[in-house]
Amino acid sequence: SLIGDAPIRSVAQQCLDTFALLESDRARKRFLQFSSFVEAGYPDSNYHCKQHGADVTARVIAMLSRSGLLHCSVNPHKKAAHSVGLVTMVAAMVHDYGHPQVNNAFLVEQEHSMALDFNNQAVAEHYALRETMKLLMDVESNFLGSGREPEKSATTVAKRKWFRGIVVDLVL
Repeated sequence: SLIGDAPIRSVAQQCLDTFALLESDRARKRFLQFSSFVEAGYPDSNYHCKQHGADVTARVIAMLSRSGLLHCSVNPHKKAAHSVGLVTMVAAMVHDYGHPQVNNAFLVEQEHSMALDFNNQAVAEHYALRETMKLLMDVESNFLGSGREPEKSATTVAKRKWFRGIVVDLVL
């Protein structure tokens, strides 16, 4: 395989290299660390596996590229603009992050702790989003901010909230 044992990180790196979705080296490095952490949350086999996450990510980016939407800026916070491509790539990468390999109805029927945590609503998706947001709060994988901790400036907080909101909307 051309992408070896790290299909999600490989797709992420190819997208960053090809489409220049992040400008700073620090942000790129942290985004690749983020993609490695996400990849570690996917199993090697079954349907909701690393290859599936990479495939969805590559297909979504290809659609955005062909449509001309990849580099559209959609952030109302001008100092913190991110492209449609970046926020959509993150949503595609994480849409099945930590997936339990059973459907939501099964989790609800079994009264699984994940179903209880998310009140039986889009259980696997909410789990993926919660775990993703934890990664984005980690200084090692937070590609959205300056890298200083704590990230409390009004611009950074607004950017993170906006980014989070879009990812949540796309995954759900």
